Amino acid sequence: MSDPKDCISLVGITGYGKHGVYDFEREEGQTFTADVDLYTDTRTAASTDNLENTIDYSVLAEDIRSILAGPPSNLIEQVAEHVARVALETGAVATRVCIHKPDAPIEAKAKDVTVTIWRGAEVVQTVSDLLAANSGDLPNGSKAAPVPDLDEAAARLPASGQTTLDIPATRTAVLALGANLADPIVTLRRAVADLDKVEGITVRQVSPLVRSAAVLEKDQQGQPDYLDAVLQVETSLAPLELLHECNRIEDAHGRIRTEHWGPRTLDIDIITIEGVHSQTEELTLPHPRARERAFVLVPWARMDPSAKLGTEAISDLAEVAPDRAGIKRTWENWLDVVEAAREDGEPAPFTGTLPLPSWEAVVRGNQTIRVVDDDGGFSPVGAIPKIPQPAPKKRGVFGRMWDFLRREPTPSPEPKDER
Repeated sequence: MSDPKDCISLVGITGYGKHGVYDFEREEGQTFTADVDLYTDTRTAASTDNLENTIDYSVLAEDIRSILAGPPSNLIEQVAEHVARVALETGAVATRVCIHKPDAPIEAKAKDVTVTIWRGAEVVQTVSDLLAANSGDLPNGSKAAPVPDLDEAAARLPASGQTTLDIPATRTAVLALGANLADPIVTLRRAVADLDKVEGITVRQVSPLVRSAAVLEKDQQGQPDYLDAVLQVETSLAPLELLHECNRIEDAHGRIRTEHWGPRTLDIDIITIEGVHSQTEELTLPHPRARERAFVLVPWARMDPSAKLGTEAISDLAEVAPDRAGIKRTWENWLDVVEAAREDGEPAPFTGTLPLPSWEAVVRGNQTIRVVDDDGGFSPVGAIPKIPQPAPKKRGVFGRMWDFLRREPTPSPEPKDER
């Protein structure tokens, strides 16, 4: 067994935050404190006396303070997870995080409320395990687990320069797809097929399709309605690899990123990845605006009625989303409509073989598609209509005169033969 790893501790990092489940906690805020232990090997740093060979705890301390004072969480359990994530991103093999909430609103008199978590090396034991390992006995008289082999565990953790976003693992992810340019229904069908073809991605469930009004910034020019859907996939890709595959498929369908919240041929957002929390410039998970977007929440809730985002039910979030009134229609079995072959003879990519929502009463064959109106009623239609594009602006007098002058001349009739 290798020698136990060394430990760097940051004790008493304080930030004024607004974490909590009560309204007054979110409005008034309170003091939170973090104690963080980083398990690492300090021998190289000791022999070289070089900062590059150890953890820069001044940077880490500021990251932790930013989390304590940053976007609010309902529970300090989640705050602890965020702190553990940035602690492991330093290259530490394992970390112990203790979050203090001394002003927690509880009736019983208490000096402090804390949550302590261990993350990193899979076999890390509790503090008492480690202290009692040499004697072989725990305080309660039972036998202690062996001291973890942190060298072995380190081999399975991010290498220098890597983060958890770079490490592959089989996880469940939720993706949101949307489009409002070109032919959105064709694009979305092909995008689902393209995702399922990627090695390391398996589409497990597909939501109904919803039509929604575009969510715009203030004074932004109007756009056509969107068609939106949500997928549940199983992936063995690292989170950043999954992001890059989604971007590649967007680009393949003509996505151009020129306007914030602008119209698009295809948009694929990663909403959640099981067990992954991220707050980097490239990828934030869970998606920071997902809980406010009915065009994500409504199809997600219909695909998986028991789904949650954190501790909140997706179905509850969908009902109070600010853009809920913008959801216009919902199509249940949109993937089951066979797409006609293109002129070049390419076969239709969908024939009903991809997974449909598990709760769906599927209508197949030559029967009409069922459309679920926003009030829950059903009405039959022959096909899913294309989204209408904005009507062209009416031409002025001079414009109409110019069109008249540029018109093709009307050919003169052939003279009749009077003979």
